[in-house]
Amino acid sequence: MLEDVRENRNYLIIWLRPDIKQLLYVHWETDKGFKYRRLTNRANRASVKSSKYTGGSTTFMKTKARLIIIEAFTNRLSSCGSLRREAEAGAAFVDGVTRGAVRRSDARLWQRY
Repeated sequence: MLEDVRENRNYLIIWLRPDIKQLLYVHWETDKGFKYRRLTNRANRASVKSSKYTGGSTTFMKTKARLIIIEAFTNRLSSCGSLRREAEAGAAFVDGVTRGAVRRSDARLWQRY
């Protein structure tokens, strides 16, 4: 919000007293926890040019790194058909197990109520 002041769009914070505004700037620049959360939130934001939205679950960079690893693994498997079929079967199995675990945890959650 206060970064807009630097871009001459400060009409939204005219109600904030200058001394309080200065204290906020000092806190935001020196507090390590706030800096970490700010950088994490910035990484989680969707890019202006991209339609991908992470929803805060994982950062975009972590998702990108995971997809690069998966793509490299898939490219290696594409050369051998039998390995590719085994990998797809393994992925389907893991997906089924994961969905079953989610269903079981949802069932346990609803049993409480």
